[in-house]
Amino acid sequence: MKKELGLEEDDIIDIYQSLVKHEICLMRLGDICTTESDGGYYVA
Repeated sequence: MKKELGLEEDDIIDIYQSLVKHEICLMRLGDICTTESDGGYYVA
């Protein structure tokens, strides 16, 4: 599965962690949570 996607395990972990951070941010802050292009999160 991982090889088919062309992703390394580290990439999958990074993506997963980014999604989790975003979910936590949304749960805490709702719609004011905005995503930066570099994967960082901030309050708009």
